[in-house]
Amino acid sequence: MLSRVTKTENQSLIKIYEDKITSAQRKKVKLQNSKTISKRTKEEFRTALDEVMGCVKSPYNTWLNGGFNDKRLVLLLVFVEPIVYSVENGFRTTNPSHILRLFEDFVFTNSQDVEDFAPS
Repeated sequence: MLSRVTKTENQSLIKIYEDKITSAQRKKVKLQNSKTISKRTKEEFRTALDEVMGCVKSPYNTWLNGGFNDKRLVLLLVFVEPIVYSVENGFRTTNPSHILRLFEDFVFTNSQDVEDFAPS
């Protein structure tokens, strides 16, 4: 097939082949670039996870003591949608994030599956 492609004199076919080759080369470069970007070390993952967990654990403390980026992180992790200000009540939201709901499930679950092992 390669010999037929190289022997063709039809300019429209040559243009189609060139476009496909160019497109494939761009895709290859894009994939190679994304492959190098997505390589993360365990330490980088651990650092990011620690930062997120610290923020979720105490968003109020992070908000008070953190910088601008920390406050953005709180907004992204704690609220699903922009918070609304009420004149009577101040800032309120009725839709907490999935992360907060998950932690609430852990805190407020009274499991019937675990027996009480109190000494008798």
